[in-house]
Amino acid sequence: MKRMFMLMIALLWGGALLLSLELYAVVAYFNASRSVQHSSNWDVRSVREAFHGSLWAEPWVEYLPNAELSYEEQGKSYRISINASSFRGTDLGDDNRSGSIRIACLGGSTTVEGDTDESTYPACLQKILLEKGVRTSVLNCGISGLKSASYARVINRLVSKKRPDLVVEYNGVNDICWNLIPAWRRQLSPWQRLLLKSRFVSTYLGDRFLPDQETMRAEIDRHVVSNLAAAAELFERNGSRFAVASFICPDPSRMSTEEYAKFDSNIRYWWQCEHVSYRAYSRIVDIYNERIKKAFAGSRTMYLPLAESGSYPADYFLDICHMHDIGIQEKSRRLSELLIQNLTKVKN
Repeated sequence: MKRMFMLMIALLWGGALLLSLELYAVVAYFNASRSVQHSSNWDVRSVREAFHGSLWAEPWVEYLPNAELSYEEQGKSYRISINASSFRGTDLGDDNRSGSIRIACLGGSTTVEGDTDESTYPACLQKILLEKGVRTSVLNCGISGLKSASYARVINRLVSKKRPDLVVEYNGVNDICWNLIPAWRRQLSPWQRLLLKSRFVSTYLGDRFLPDQETMRAEIDRHVVSNLAAAAELFERNGSRFAVASFICPDPSRMSTEEYAKFDSNIRYWWQCEHVSYRAYSRIVDIYNERIKKAFAGSRTMYLPLAESGSYPADYFLDICHMHDIGIQEKSRRLSELLIQNLTKVKN
């Protein structure tokens, strides 16, 4: 009888402890999500063309030709224009009579982003290259939400009329956060998925439910690198060189406690990867960069070590991947230096 009583007491204490931990995690989640939602640097939905339906012919796939949007948000002015080819900003002509190098920048919102058409990285890149004496025209082919599996449709539009000399791909976050991480969660056993419904487990133990690095490498090769290789082959057949840039994210080891909390909340509550810490996300990005570098080593596809060109301070970023103007300008400057080193290969 005494043993049964002690067992009941232990179970009650254990249950109370688990309940306390869960309540603590729920309160922490509520405070973090509320803080993120009220941060002027967080809610990119209010400052991105992606969430304005008037610009889309088909959301996340193609913009509406010649659409325009201007608005004020959080004390800033935004201006977006879509050209006749359904891309943002200045269009390229359908031929190359100018004799300049024609560059197309392929990617998602991290390519198309910018307060104005002139502040996007493709526009900044063109300006910097021209200032360095490189005759070039740059087309912004970024589409918010675009993943590598959907590149073929954009490529077909590009090669049929624009015939770029070089296509620069910069992406990664959409495949990682919208494809890979959700797939890894679906692959968990039922009891593991049940455990992750606990806010405490999801927040403090969630990284343990990610696959090991070898599995990550294999999955990135299968679901991302294969798409990039197919894109490279398609461009090659149509006379365009292809370059893949490594993806940037701020280094968590260089962040203050407050900065890390901001990025950790962002990956969990906006990107909907609730069981993945920002530190784990940055490791996945490192593996992604490692795999694309290895995949194209020694091939005609150029690998541009943008992420390896030096650290990017956290205050360059709006969230885990989108940038303030100062970050976009720095990314463009570093990319211009990498491209100048390789432009002699483009026409060969």
